[in-house]
Amino acid sequence: MGFGSAVLGVAGTYFLMSHTGHRPAVQSPVQPPVTAEGRLEPNPPFREAQISLDPFSGLPRQQPDLLKVLTGNPSRMPNPLGRSIDSSVPELRLDSGARVQGNLAGTIILPDPTPTAWFQLKLEAGTLTAAAPALAQTKQVSLPTERELPLQLGDAVVLVLQNNKTLKNAYLQRLLDRRDLEVAEGIFNPIFEPRIEARYDRLEIGGVVTEAGQGDARIGATMLLPTGAQFSITIGATRSLRDESLNPTLDTLRQDLQVSLVQPLLRGFGADVTLAPINLARIQEQANRLLLKATLISTITTAIQTYRTLLEAQEQWIIQQQALKRAGDNLAYVQALVEAGRRARVDTLQGEADLARQQLQLKDAEGRLAAARLNLLQILGIDQKLTPVAIEPAALRQPIMAEADRLLPVALANNPDYLQSLLQIEAAKINLLLAQNNSEWNLNLVGTLGNNFNNVTANNNTTTVALVLTRQFGNLALDQAVERSRIQLQQSENRRAETLENLTVTVRNRSRDVNLSLQQVENARRVRELAEQTVTVQRERLQLGGRGVSVKDVLDFEDRLVQAKNDELAAIIRYLNAVTLLEQTIGTTLNTWNIRVESQN
Repeated sequence: MGFGSAVLGVAGTYFLMSHTGHRPAVQSPVQPPVTAEGRLEPNPPFREAQISLDPFSGLPRQQPDLLKVLTGNPSRMPNPLGRSIDSSVPELRLDSGARVQGNLAGTIILPDPTPTAWFQLKLEAGTLTAAAPALAQTKQVSLPTERELPLQLGDAVVLVLQNNKTLKNAYLQRLLDRRDLEVAEGIFNPIFEPRIEARYDRLEIGGVVTEAGQGDARIGATMLLPTGAQFSITIGATRSLRDESLNPTLDTLRQDLQVSLVQPLLRGFGADVTLAPINLARIQEQANRLLLKATLISTITTAIQTYRTLLEAQEQWIIQQQALKRAGDNLAYVQALVEAGRRARVDTLQGEADLARQQLQLKDAEGRLAAARLNLLQILGIDQKLTPVAIEPAALRQPIMAEADRLLPVALANNPDYLQSLLQIEAAKINLLLAQNNSEWNLNLVGTLGNNFNNVTANNNTTTVALVLTRQFGNLALDQAVERSRIQLQQSENRRAETLENLTVTVRNRSRDVNLSLQQVENARRVRELAEQTVTVQRERLQLGGRGVSVKDVLDFEDRLVQAKNDELAAIIRYLNAVTLLEQTIGTTLNTWNIRVESQN
């Protein structure tokens, strides 16, 4: 699809995705863009089609700058043509004859086609519905009726972001994560508690009836201060009516004001202790975002590998179909030679056996193709009655050698697991601070101020200032908490060191895999070229009736050619997957596809 830039807003989390054409504009640190050389053209029924959401996809575009894409606001991108954006929302249509319809709820915004086409998807309440507003002069394309769904690799990435069940659960979890952070950051907000009471009493003793009514209204407020102090204030008014048979009615009105302040001087004192819960919540929020990033990377990587499995299965099916056609041609040619008396009839048995074997292998290829289609539909989360067709060319990008020493700093700055280990150390330090603080003596400065007004008796004011010192003895849990926190800090540091070691080894292994698989691609290509030349020569010799060349020899060389083509295809897929796994390890998968996860303020 000619997707532009996308911002997927998910319950407080945005996903920014931007690329022009069929490939991401921002290149991977380990692989450059796709080239047309070496493309394996699919045969029917794999019809190549163009999928585009952009009505201006045929116009020339400029590649967007990575820094602008990752740091800029899509709504503030320049509009060089100066045209307004139509607010209408037509249906999402694909010009390939396929329709992508998920359960995403949101909007897609397409501004002017240059320098970059942008579209925006916003998730609301965890449910996704897709709709596409177009420009004022956009031409609408008719919907297809066929069930075939041609997909570029970029289309698969967009669909997995929209429909994958694992990602949907991760989006919903972000709703809870954001609310947890809001609760933690609201500890300094004042808490108000109003109270209203109405009461009636009736007492009868020896014929004397006493009736009393009382109404009480008050409001209290408490607030935590950054110093650790607890401030509270209560304002109230009470009115009482008392009526006795032998006494006049007594009407009493009382108003009161109570103010108190409890300031810790040892345990619980200071902004470091008071702000610790907020800092822990913010660290947890960062950890949750890293977890979401890891989930996105893992799911996208799996989708890419599954897509390439389908691509490989399609190409294998094509290769096997070509092999079956060659086997039929060989059999027909041998039968013609037999009819002409140039070959013995027994030679046709070898051709018939080879034809039957190629038919059997074609059935196996069809089975692998069907399984690959279902696996891709499952991870994309779309209708399993569709028939996905991978139209991405099974070709190499401009190959380069991966240098582990250059990629390791990138991994340290982007790998979610390593960044999680750093956050765990910071959280362990805060927990140790809290444990040490809880083990201290409890010394509080307490101040209270009270004012009471009564229409019957005299007013009274009270002021109290006190120092309160308390300490628990024999509570081993306090010392145990300190020791546990100290050990957990050491364990976190050890885990960080272990994660660093594992990451270093994995980056080196992934880099070596990329380099080795690239060499294997070149070797497989050379083997395939030699196999093609050999088959051509042997077929010519057989047609000319050359001595020493039998039908079996030609069939053997044909089998080697089929195997060489499959080996070259497998080598290309291995290289592409090796690059994808390397990107996953160094944490740049989202950058490769211009997807940014950011927190909503």
